[in-house]
Amino acid sequence: MDLPVPELEGYRAEKAMLFFSQVLQQYPSVEFVVKAEDGAYLQPQRLLMAADQWAAMQADYIGCMGFSKVANSARRLTHERYAHLLSAEYPMRALNPIYVLSRRAVESVARNAGRLRLLGGADDTSVALWMLRITSKYFDDQRLCATACRNNTVAVVSPRRPEGLDARRLASTAVNSECAAEAAWPLPYSARGDPELLKQRI
Repeated sequence: MDLPVPELEGYRAEKAMLFFSQVLQQYPSVEFVVKAEDGAYLQPQRLLMAADQWAAMQADYIGCMGFSKVANSARRLTHERYAHLLSAEYPMRALNPIYVLSRRAVESVARNAGRLRLLGGADDTSVALWMLRITSKYFDDQRLCATACRNNTVAVVSPRRPEGLDARRLASTAVNSECAAEAAWPLPYSARGDPELLKQRI
């Protein structure tokens, strides 16, 4: 999907907003929209299984939830130009390179596009604010941020690289037998506390 937005850090929130609007136009019956970086190894079959569970619980904003400090230094690439309007931390948000929005959430973003604030950092910080506006139902799904394939992994990410896995890790993950194994239904949930993710510093 080609979007008429510059491929620059300062335009990521604007690009995400346009992406959501375009998805609704092209796929009007969509139930969930997945936003993932190239470095997230996503397993489509398990994603569909998880989506059935999200629909049953009426979740609107799904990801590996947490908090991070506002980037208030002008020397940082993702400098937050609205840091003076925020506290020391952004609102709770999906921290890893993949998150999911329900149709209700995406429709609200598209409908209110002209009234939603675009923060200066990554698009996920803006999405966190938008989700507060519509009183969305959050679900902290650790299956979206596994550091290795397990029987319930939906996505494999890197705890030390915000953009996800490098090419070598993507290739090795693709041939991992645990990733290729057929998942059981219902797809088991994951408890918070992956030892690799606990080492992550945001």
